[in-house]
Amino acid sequence: MRSHPVTAVAKWGNAPAIRIPKSVMQEAELHEGDAIDFEVQEPGV
Repeated sequence: MRSHPVTAVAKWGNAPAIRIPKSVMQEAELHEGDAIDFEVQEPGV
């Protein structure tokens, strides 16, 4: 079984924010400043 990193929604100024774990950043080849497009596929997930 593969372990997945867990994070939580936090507050950044007046906006909600999600911190992306370093391991996810590396696996997705993301870098600070990259634009990310989100899509909700199932409510609550």
